[in-house]
Amino acid sequence: MAAFHNGADAYLVKPIRRRELLARLDAIVKRTKRRTEQPAILKMGAYHVDLLERVLMLQDRPVELTPKDFDLFVMFLLNIGRLLTRAEIRDNVWGHEASITSRTVETHVSRIRSKLALTPDNGWHLTAVYGHGYRLQSMAAMARLQKHAVNEAQSN
Repeated sequence: MAAFHNGADAYLVKPIRRRELLARLDAIVKRTKRRTEQPAILKMGAYHVDLLERVLMLQDRPVELTPKDFDLFVMFLLNIGRLLTRAEIRDNVWGHEASITSRTVETHVSRIRSKLALTPDNGWHLTAVYGHGYRLQSMAAMARLQKHAVNEAQSN
């Protein structure tokens, strides 16, 4: 218990399994790397996110989000266009030790989709990919990709 009170977030029991130790160290390095690479402020269209103050503005108006909803939205913003698995979301937002249900993730995704107007009408598309996870896409980027694909098809 004393180790946790002094800042530890995990421990290993003896005998230490080499693969587990390496996997835990790899996870810590990835978490640390993500934190140090993030800018302090994210600006994406009508969204303005201050990561240090944990404030989100939508069209210059503050949006009240729970800490988990804020973390989830930031994760989507930092991974626009990329499929995020439920396991990645769970590990990054709730921590890999958390025992949450798939329904918990669905509820939080639904809540941020609604609160932040993440709809095609507003230039964004937050979709569920059945059996895998979620993807936040910019409608402008999707339109550019579609136009490029049409141009490629016509030139062939």
